[in-house]
Amino acid sequence: MILQDLDIRYILSAYRLVHETIFTLPSYSKAGSEEQILVYTPNRLIEHIENPDRLNTVVIDSGEVVGFCFGVVERLPNANMFYLEWNGVNPTYRNKGMMQSMWNRIDEWSHKKQLDGVLVDTLTNNQKND
Repeated sequence: MILQDLDIRYILSAYRLVHETIFTLPSYSKAGSEEQILVYTPNRLIEHIENPDRLNTVVIDSGEVVGFCFGVVERLPNANMFYLEWNGVNPTYRNKGMMQSMWNRIDEWSHKKQLDGVLVDTLTNNQKND
């Protein structure tokens, strides 16, 4: 498995995993999922790659994206924070330390950018997607 920044070769693979992740969330309505996926169409993912304020970390195995963490720098009045928008791991690859590796990359990137912290939205329970 390879941890890297998302690049053009893996756009469609990333889109498929993001799509699967968003549409299998038990806490999102169909309308909510459809609205969220618009941010991660293949064309939008290309825009994300080109934005220096975005971090698009993926894990690749056998030419496919099997994990991702996507986020952006949020410039607040008194701080610059990394906001983790979405993350997901293919169910077959869970419990292999992949998220920890991606979190480490987020931490290193945030320090390099001299950000003040990391923001993450979470659900009140950690219900797994099927």
